[in-house]
Amino acid sequence: MKWVISNEFDAFDLDDTTYSLEDFYTKSVDSRGHKEVIRVTFPPNVLSALSTIVQSGKIPAYRTVQDAIRDAVLHRIWWLEKYALKESYGIIDYKSLKMIKLQQFIENSLKEGQRMEAIITNAEKTLEYHKGLRDKEEMIRVLNELRDQIENVREPFKERLKNIIERFEYIEKEDS
Repeated sequence: MKWVISNEFDAFDLDDTTYSLEDFYTKSVDSRGHKEVIRVTFPPNVLSALSTIVQSGKIPAYRTVQDAIRDAVLHRIWWLEKYALKESYGIIDYKSLKMIKLQQFIENSLKEGQRMEAIITNAEKTLEYHKGLRDKEEMIRVLNELRDQIENVREPFKERLKNIIERFEYIEKEDS
């Protein structure tokens, strides 16, 4: 993922062929340095959520609430132009929108499953690796982290992680 940070010399245009959903677009000017100032209102809870995200510092591209808003608006415009604004009697083609939503759900479900498979595989490989090194301390640390996070995992992946924990928890009972 690349961070696309705003400044006067690094502008983004909507027709840019390098658009990526994973990137952050926070620039306030187009490629010619043009900009328009608009005023919008939001419910307090939305602004509070945006402020929390910005203040967390977890997204370096979001230096201000305005950066986050520009990014969100640009992504929605891109999505609407690419998927939603089909010319069907001059209105949005809602049947297509439902299919796009289904497609996105299926793609996200697949990605989540693949991500969980990778976590399970890597957890097991990590424990085996440290077992080979006879690094009991690190094995215990990994087991504790798995236990701490297992409630955030859904079935059937949770059961598989539990099995890994059970298979390796003998290390905690061994004498040093």
